[in-house]
Amino acid sequence: MPSGNIGYSELKIKNLDSTERVEPILAPLLSTEQLICQVGAAGLTRFEKIKYIFETDPKSRLNVCVMKASKRNDDFLNCGRCWKCIHTIYDIEAIGKLKKIGTTFDLDEYLNNKERLFNSVPQHLKHILADMAKKIPLIEAQGGKIPKILLEYQNDLQKTPNSAPKDVVKRKRWFFK
Repeated sequence: MPSGNIGYSELKIKNLDSTERVEPILAPLLSTEQLICQVGAAGLTRFEKIKYIFETDPKSRLNVCVMKASKRNDDFLNCGRCWKCIHTIYDIEAIGKLKKIGTTFDLDEYLNNKERLFNSVPQHLKHILADMAKKIPLIEAQGGKIPKILLEYQNDLQKTPNSAPKDVVKRKRWFFK
């Protein structure tokens, strides 16, 4: 039995709107003797998983929405407005498959309000902009409109290419002494 400093009851995780960052920890804890829970395609990035979904064709069951069901449009499985839908639709747009999800996501909402939707991403989830900014060339190749907030984010990255937090650098030097 491995030793540790804290028990699960003492484990504190920042406020999360989604469990995706802790799924590799949570999934095995849900396992029983008859049922094994594990994260699907754990070695793939989010973007690679989306590409895989479109290669295997279960997109009609693609449900990523974190919006309450009572606030969604009944015509679609996903709202197309929450941060997770925005991120997913953007990735799907980057691989050029938007037309294939018109029955699963409210694409009119996304396409007609893209700028507003990207600006509505909660402050504590702004880290997803870094992931989205990497896909700007793919979106441009598809003829898609790049939200201003992503262009600004990309420009900020170009101004400060080596933006590693100073405390990490200090720890690294200390660690290797």
